[in-house]
Amino acid sequence: MSMTINSVYNAYADNSTKAAEKKKATENTQNRQTPPQLFSKAQAYLDKLNKSYDNMEFLVYSSGKDAKEVLSHSTKEVSVMPFHEEIEKMTSDEKYAAEKMKGVQGVLRMSEQININL
Repeated sequence: MSMTINSVYNAYADNSTKAAEKKKATENTQNRQTPPQLFSKAQAYLDKLNKSYDNMEFLVYSSGKDAKEVLSHSTKEVSVMPFHEEIEKMTSDEKYAAEKMKGVQGVLRMSEQININL
């Protein structure tokens, strides 16, 4: 009898876990959407960045948000979290955008070096 109860419980627990994982994946997809205050030009730029750099994900960070919570929605190994004001400025100032992306590339190189030396 206990074998049947354990089997039923394990099946229930397994289904509950799968349902919770599916719900979290759905929530992550919904929460990854750009904040509404981001202008369409900046949204297009953010989409371009995410398509151009397939090894990293750009998530917009706004003051007052919990950075860990924003990062919890990331689907890639490397996440970049610029403030929405930075994304806005990057859309209109190519020099600023190049400077920021050069910094991102520098951080990636340093991270790779650290991983190699470990």
